[in-house]
Amino acid sequence: MRPTLRPLALLAALAGLSGCSGGGPLSGLTGSVAGFVYLNGSQLVVRAHATPDAGETPAGGAGCFIAGGIGTADNLGFFQIDGVPTGAQTLTVTLSGALPLDVPVTIVAGQTTLAGLGGGPPVARQWTVLLYLAADNAREAEALATLNALETIGSSDAVTVLALLDRAGGFDTSNGNWTGTRRFVVGQDADPQTVTSSRTSTEGGTAVDLGEQDLADPAILRAFLRFGVQSFPASHYLAVVWGTGGGWRTGVSGRSVVGDDAGGTSLAVTGLDTALDANQDLDIVVFDAPFLQSLEAAYEARRRCDVIVGTEAGSAALSFPYARWLQRLAANPFVAGPNLARAMVDDTLDAATGSRETCASAVATDGLADLADALDAYAGRLRDLGAAAQNSATAVRGEAQRFGGADPVFGGYFDLGDLVSRTATAVSDGTLTLRAIAVQSALSNAVLRNGRTGSSMAAATGLGLYCPDRADYLGPGVGGRPATRADYAELALSGATHWDEWLDEFTARMPAP
Repeated sequence: MRPTLRPLALLAALAGLSGCSGGGPLSGLTGSVAGFVYLNGSQLVVRAHATPDAGETPAGGAGCFIAGGIGTADNLGFFQIDGVPTGAQTLTVTLSGALPLDVPVTIVAGQTTLAGLGGGPPVARQWTVLLYLAADNAREAEALATLNALETIGSSDAVTVLALLDRAGGFDTSNGNWTGTRRFVVGQDADPQTVTSSRTSTEGGTAVDLGEQDLADPAILRAFLRFGVQSFPASHYLAVVWGTGGGWRTGVSGRSVVGDDAGGTSLAVTGLDTALDANQDLDIVVFDAPFLQSLEAAYEARRRCDVIVGTEAGSAALSFPYARWLQRLAANPFVAGPNLARAMVDDTLDAATGSRETCASAVATDGLADLADALDAYAGRLRDLGAAAQNSATAVRGEAQRFGGADPVFGGYFDLGDLVSRTATAVSDGTLTLRAIAVQSALSNAVLRNGRTGSSMAAATGLGLYCPDRADYLGPGVGGRPATRADYAELALSGATHWDEWLDEFTARMPAP
């Protein structure tokens, strides 16, 4: 049947409205309506998901009218109108050169009705997953494999997966060998080799080509998160920050949280508070990067999310089962954030069993202030005890759980719980023992789930802590940078505790190389 425009519905939608992002409620309780508008020839199609059929392209700029508000489809075809009165309504969609379309919807108070084909009863989007894939580096092939795995599940009415992918030249030539940065909703397909979601409109897809962007710039991460939250509002948000890693360190061989080969830049841990500012508290942040599950990094990110998932270990142990995670969400989109984070850790360990040694944890950020306070008191007592404590700590340091091995750059990454426990035992001071117990208690309260596989990770307790040797901490920095000590002093954790002052004294007493 040829769709027709209903003038009365259009006039009702326009009456008393202002702005293009949706007007206020006409009366009583209100809800929202959202969907994706596609164009097939001269025919408009509204779908309740971001997966168009063959021949359909996003109808960016399409006008969407309903009693209580108006909206405009963005370049992905997505629209949302808030403040719509509850009950049966008609959504009218128009676009120059296309036949107008009426879509019946039922608005439910406080919920987002997903309109169009596949919509069915009103379903509120429960989770928006925001994948920040800084793969302009040697991890490019891993990023493409991650996206292919996610496409086995894809987005749904209840769970939207939005990706920002920056590719490199010279590492992986598959998938058109394009370089630069593209943003797209992850759809579903059965092709294990091709990331179909990343195709632009000229390639038959819906991805937006943003040109070359420096994903090590905290402003780019912040803009992506804000775009995702605004464009795909949900009850919960999960953000994945995916990159080369390097722990808390700043710009060591282009590594920190993420690195960008094209720009030769890195996103420092000290930039996380700004970078993760999504104008919305994130339920979960995943750091898919080596050495990032440390107190230093978590303390920087603590104001922007409820839970942090990651690994204390290096790149050899790094591999998160994204398809399992998304399948879990698809099966139960109403799962609470802390419970999802615990399950993500369990899935990671289960996927690693028999293949490699790894560790993973989920940390609640509301427990980090108490943990920092306990560490501060512990470090203060170590300083009070002077040379005897420093000598004992030096002797026992080599026995503690270490993640960087003998690497001169990353060899100072230890497990917080194991290091504190061993040091307190070696020093044998009653007050220090009590303060070490307080650290362990606060750590236990903050870590929602911790797990490890293999003997090399046997003493991992969920969060790392930096404890370097003299050469790394006090010696000349890499590439003419200041000594590591100067960088460490800039961390929020250093401002909140005396751990950095303890490190000053501890390393100064070590024998000079």
